[in-house]
Amino acid sequence: SLSLRMKVSPADEPAGVEGAMSFMGRVWRAGGTRTRPPDRLNEELEFMPAKVETGVGEEAATVSLSCLSKDIRQGLLIFADVLFNPVFRADQLTLAKARALEGIRRKNDTPASIARRAFRDALYGPDHLYARDLTPEKVRKIGRRHLQSLHKKVVCPDHAVLAASGDFSTEALIEQLESLFRDWTRAGRVVPAYDYAVNNPWEGSLFYIEKDFNQSRVAIGHEGLTRFDPDRFAWVVGDYVLGGGGP
Repeated sequence: SLSLRMKVSPADEPAGVEGAMSFMGRVWRAGGTRTRPPDRLNEELEFMPAKVETGVGEEAATVSLSCLSKDIRQGLLIFADVLFNPVFRADQLTLAKARALEGIRRKNDTPASIARRAFRDALYGPDHLYARDLTPEKVRKIGRRHLQSLHKKVVCPDHAVLAASGDFSTEALIEQLESLFRDWTRAGRVVPAYDYAVNNPWEGSLFYIEKDFNQSRVAIGHEGLTRFDPDRFAWVVGDYVLGGGGP
């Protein structure tokens, strides 16, 4: 197993195009590469067998590889191809957008999803990153050029960390990685800062969302610890002991 993580920021998204980072992660692997169309890429990985996955969140862009030890060399070649040469095919972006639009259409199907959205809006304010929801208008704004631009911006070694585990020779793996990444040079990238402060929560402490269901959903909570709080991991363990739900 090998995972490469590159530091990103919500401020990396193109101005006025919310959600582009998420769609970059969805289409990156699914769209194939310059020399490996999606069908060929899927067949090659299934035959080995191996997995190459991509994802982009609010703080990291990730490409990962999982394969058998005997297939490390070929797996790394595919891994590097996906990392450096994605094409973000228009048909795969269209498919990802159609799935997102269907999810939006069904967002009020259950009391749980309604309560979850309302709770985030009340706690953080609807404009906060943690409470943002995709809308059909936002989805339609996202174009292939936005994904290509983001890839060019964030895929660089300046803030990248690579981790590997499994049955392999460390020396041989390092030699292969150095060969694959020898032309990947620092770009002088500075990850833009982003303000996560809660500035506009709803006023009040009790909120009702009326919906025609034969059941109800109750959510109780408040802001938790920051990730840098020295007690964070004690809270994580305590949360697990108490049944989960998220500190």
